[in-house]
Formats: sequence, C-alpha cells, structure tokens
Amino acid sequence: MYNSTQYHEFPDFQLASGRTLPARIAYVTLGELNDQRDNVVLVAHGFTSSHRFILPDSVAAEGSWAELIGPGKAIDTNRYFVVSSNALGSSYGTTGAADIDVATGGRFGCDFPEIGFSDIAALQHALLQSMGVTRLRAVVGVSMGGFQAWQWAVQYPDVVERVGVILSAFCTARGAAALEATLATDGAWNGGHPAAGAMAPLLARIRADTLRRYGMGAWLEKNGMTDSEIDAQLQAQARAWACEFDPCALLVLRRAMDAFDVRPCLNRIQASVLLVLSTTDVLFPASSGPEMVAQLQASNVRAKFHVLDSAYGHLASGLDWQKWRGVLKDFIDGSESRADLQ
Repeated sequence: MYNSTQYHEFPDFQLASGRTLPARIAYVTLGELNDQRDNVVLVAHGFTSSHRFILPDSVAAEGSWAELIGPGKAIDTNRYFVVSSNALGSSYGTTGAADIDVATGGRFGCDFPEIGFSDIAALQHALLQSMGVTRLRAVVGVSMGGFQAWQWAVQYPDVVERVGVILSAFCTARGAAALEATLATDGAWNGGHPAAGAMAPLLARIRADTLRRYGMGAWLEKNGMTDSEIDAQLQAQARAWACEFDPCALLVLRRAMDAFDVRPCLNRIQASVLLVLSTTDVLFPASSGPEMVAQLQASNVRAKFHVLDSAYGHLASGLDWQKWRGVLKDFIDGSESRADLQ
C-alpha cells in the first residue's frame, strides 16, 4: 500500500526574484524517517509528470519508477525515507499556473511569477526542514528532475551526500519560445489565460507526439500491439494527461529549463554523482556522457557514468529498470567500488 498525496503550506515563500507568494507543495513519502533523520532520499520528477511517478499508478512520460523504489528495491524503503515532491509551477498540487492569484482573484495563467530551479529546490528544502531533515542521503532525479538534482548539489552542497542524474544533462536547448508559439496557435490560448480544459485537444496532440519520441511506441510494439492498437493507446494516454496538465504550467517550467545551466557552478559540488544515460534517448544522448564526466572531474567532482542499453529512449529508466537497478542500489547504499567514482 502506498501513501496518498500530502500537502504543506508556506504562506510567505520568497522567490529568488524577491517576490513573495503563498506556496503549497504536494508530495508523497515512502518508508520511515529514522531517529537521526539522515536516511532521506529526495526523488525528483520530469517535465510533464508528477511526484506520483514513484508509485504504481503512475503513467509518467519519463517512465514510472515504481519498480525501483520500495521494500528491497534499488532505493530500499526498508532503509530509506523517500520523499517525492511536485515541482513548483507544475500541475499536480504544488502552487502553479492554474492556481488563483490572490492579487487579481483570477488564475495566474502565464502571469505566474518567473521561477528558476533555485526556487524549486528552495521549496523542497523548506518542506524537508519542516520535517526536521537537515541532511540528505541522496537526491535522484530523471529528466527535468536531473536539473533539480544538480541544483541541490550546488545550492545545498553541505546537505547532499549523493546526486543521481538520470537521463538528463547540465542544461538543455532553449524551447520556450517555440512552445509558446505552438500554444498561441490555439484560439483558446487567450493571450496566456486559457480557460481550464479549453486547450486539451492541442495538448493531447502534443502529448501523443511526445510519447512516440520518448519510446512508448517501441514499448507497446514489444508488448504485442499492432500499429492501430499502439496509436489508440497513445491517444488515450495523451487525452488523459491533457485533461490534467495546464498549458501555462508547460510554459512556466519550460522557461525555467531554458534558463538552467549548472556548468558555471560545478566546482560547488561536494556530493558524489551518478550519471545514467540511455543509448536511444534523443533528448539527452548517451554520447554526451564522457564529456560531462570530464567536466565534473575537472571540477574535482567524484562521478560514475553508466550507459543504459535500451530501446525505450527517454522512458528507459522506468521501462528497463531491471537493467540499471543494481547500479542505482550500489550508489545509494554506498557500496560501489572506489574505482567506480573517479
């Protein structure tokens, strides 16, 4: 039995920009916090998924991690207290674009305050502080969650022992302008203030294309589906997601991703790093791994790089979980050999 979503409120949360807003964070926990409060693993989700991607009911585009987290699993909840929170600005319970702006009485929409990954990490940090947690065993994130892991490593270097960056990178190509242009083609966009659910058809088309590029089609084909069945399944998944995700939240998070680049701050990292990339991921190709490790080592960061040989692209970490669970377990437990971290 897994935990339900919990919430914590911060009436006056200050952003890096100096603006203050009432902030709510949604999260789930697995396992038990020990007496020393030092067995915590923070897990961070990707761009379009949620804190529930660690649970069996997840349909996260980046792949569910339910097989990686739990009793006796790679992140063993018999040993570790796992916290998975929804990112600030997202659509699954944490304060975001779909919420009401108390100053106007209307939905924030694309007037949601500009945020960066420093704000996302700061809200997570505030949540953990409210639990009495001052030290993290690890922060592990997939895709956009990898950016969160990097941010923790440079923003709270004395707090984090280990950082797992999975199917991610130091930064990403800019995409907010193209995304906004696509959203604006829909008459329901309304200058960045669409009505709730009004843009679901466009979002569903975007989502179906994303799922194909991420590797879901290959997974469904392996599981015996015909082309028409695959298309129907992708469309069904896309429609379900489009009913939940706010289009302005896409833009808020995409802008934050555009502005993120951890490379100038690598020398702040004190944690050991695990980098895992998939051989078929078109977003963050495995070929980028050696250069990333070289840059980490040049900054005196201990790092291990693992290539995940998978046909499932950006979904590889969840769909091919059994291929890298041992690597993740050894890293979290600290049982990797000294030679693994160079």
